[in-house]
Amino acid sequence: MRETILLNGKIELIIDLDETKLFSHENPEVIIFKFRKGKFDLGNEKITLLRIKTRKSNPEEILEQATKSLKNEGSHLFERKEIPHYNTSDAWSSFFFDLPSFEFVKLNKIAKVGVGFVSGFDRAFIIEDISCLSDKEKN
Repeated sequence: MRETILLNGKIELIIDLDETKLFSHENPEVIIFKFRKGKFDLGNEKITLLRIKTRKSNPEEILEQATKSLKNEGSHLFERKEIPHYNTSDAWSSFFFDLPSFEFVKLNKIAKVGVGFVSGFDRAFIIEDISCLSDKEKN
């Protein structure tokens, strides 16, 4: 998908809502993005990034504050940044920050970083009667 985006247009806006409770019984990680079809010099393009500061918000407040932030009116709920457009189909992230001036190694260079497995059916992974397990499985 990232490659298709880069070949056919650009991302103008990313709204990162993290795992804010938007739905009754679920808290999925939600990212909304605006794609514009066309040919662009991605090296000169910027993406407007709105990242929610707290998960303790309701959908009405999120809409109101995102609208304010998009109009550059400031928002207590969103951090707003202009980030360079992605220019490769390698993994993308909405987390951008200034790196320290001392020597460091990015975590993704030594470990796989990603969202954990989520099924929505946690009871399927709970064993109440462990008497049927071997000692190795119990450990």
